[in-house]
Amino acid sequence: MVSTRFELIKQYPLCEDLISIHEFLGYTLATCRELGMVSHHGENLAVQALFLLDEVQREDAEDAYLNSSNLARKQGLGVKEILNWNKTKTRISKPVGTDVLKMIASNRALDTETLTEQEAAGYLLLAALRLNFAREQLTPLEMEFNYQLRVLEPDAALETGLHFLKIQS
Repeated sequence: MVSTRFELIKQYPLCEDLISIHEFLGYTLATCRELGMVSHHGENLAVQALFLLDEVQREDAEDAYLNSSNLARKQGLGVKEILNWNKTKTRISKPVGTDVLKMIASNRALDTETLTEQEAAGYLLLAALRLNFAREQLTPLEMEFNYQLRVLEPDAALETGLHFLKIQS
């Protein structure tokens, strides 16, 4: 099964195909679930990625994806990296506040915006870095995100994203 995942990822690298913001949210949550992340870690990562949409230009997000190996090297080394991750882990072990979810859901621009797959992966990596994910977590995150883009139907991703924001039951 693992080799099948790698083959699929190699055969279909991230590209310029467009996905909606709500689909991006759904793919992100599916990625985190498949990686076995604690549910609140994945939710906080997804929300952080959405916040970055307002802070980081699309070109910079795409550059982050294209230069992900350089980003991973800058993440830190050794004990400091572990301490930062442990601090963050405690903070993101709590559910995302309903007020935050309502604020995101009320942003009507998210209903019409789209991202390329590469931009989406860049935002996801930047969110992981902002939350002090360890270097070793970045590559599996990127690979699983690509895999989810290939195997999870867009409608299922959309439904997951909308359900998370409580826009749809």
